[in-house]
Amino acid sequence: MSRRRRVVVAAASAAVVMVLVGIFVYKAWDAGVESDLAEATEALHTVVLELHAAVDTSETVLASSDGRVADDQVRVDLAAVASGVDELSWSLPRSSRQARTVAATGLAEQARTHVSAVESATGLVLVAVDAFELEQAARLEGEATGRLALSITDGRATLDAKAGQVLDDAVRVTLSDALASAEALKPALVDETLPAVEQTQIRAAATAALTLHADALDAARQGVVDAQVAWQAEQDRVAAEQAAQAAQAAEEASRAQEQATTRPQAPAPSSSTNGSTTVRPRASGGAEASTTGGGPSVPTPLSGPAPERGYTTETQTGTWCDSGDTSGAEGTGGWC
Repeated sequence: MSRRRRVVVAAASAAVVMVLVGIFVYKAWDAGVESDLAEATEALHTVVLELHAAVDTSETVLASSDGRVADDQVRVDLAAVASGVDELSWSLPRSSRQARTVAATGLAEQARTHVSAVESATGLVLVAVDAFELEQAARLEGEATGRLALSITDGRATLDAKAGQVLDDAVRVTLSDALASAEALKPALVDETLPAVEQTQIRAAATAALTLHADALDAARQGVVDAQVAWQAEQDRVAAEQAAQAAQAAEEASRAQEQATTRPQAPAPSSSTNGSTTVRPRASGGAEASTTGGGPSVPTPLSGPAPERGYTTETQTGTWCDSGDTSGAEGTGGWC
């Protein structure tokens, strides 16, 4: 082969190599551009999804925090930040791949900024909610403590006042046990360096324990009160029964006395002749004396002794006075 031919072959080979190298370099560059665009697009998509999730969380927090923060301004700020996201567009421009890659990268950074802003505003609301819940838990614990103290005072007073005034003393034993358990309850110790959520949980548990003891104490006290009412009702029933019996006995005694007082006495036999009255008093021996007209007539007794005492007979003209003669003779005596 001549020298010239060898030069031509060498030049052609070099050109082919250069073309091949150029093709390889172009493909490598094109692949790099495509890869960069894909990576930027994927990163943008990921951060946009994070932003949407952050906005969804913020909306949930906004709804659940209504009325649960001391200052509602934090909720107003969160709502403003979250609503601004809806106005953003994440579309890439219709241009070269390099330009789209740059745009995707910029939008991803912008989305990350919004994610941070939404999450920060959401966090402030959550902190405000935690502080509010802790304050409420402390308030409820204080109220429960005061209620238990009052229940202990009332329970102790009831236990002391109702001694011997219940039908079954078991209710007083129950109240005494409830008092001992309530008085032995120790106050909760809260480490204020703990997160607010944990402090709230401790105080809520303490409130539940205080309320449980107060409820048990109040129920036991009510049991004693009910038992005392039942005891009093029984006392009233017995007293009423005794009063009824006494009233019935008094009524029966009064009725018997009334009957004895109003029972009629048998009158002495008497007769009247010609305007005069004849009275025959019964003597001790069973004889009767009679008077007719102006003078008495004492018959001789049929049997037994003569009357030992005189008598007085009132007539229309005067009074006949017996002389006290016991001989039985008629006409003894005279008008007084």
